[in-house]
Amino acid sequence: MSVELRRLPDADADARAASAQQTDEEDINTLIQTMPPTDKGAAAWKFLLSSFVIEALLWGFPLTFGVFQEY
Repeated sequence: MSVELRRLPDADADARAASAQQTDEEDINTLIQTMPPTDKGAAAWKFLLSSFVIEALLWGFPLTFGVFQEY
């Protein structure tokens, strides 16, 4: 069983493509304007180090539990 799709006029397709492109450009401009600046400096590095230590303490034992099992 096959279903034949109806063909859209070319002018309508061009209008939709232009509209989609304009929407994409507006989204990009909005995204660029609303993004905060990246973190820099000592505070960012302290946060990174402290989060690494917390994650290591949190997941260190559960991930190495198999090493402590006796066979």
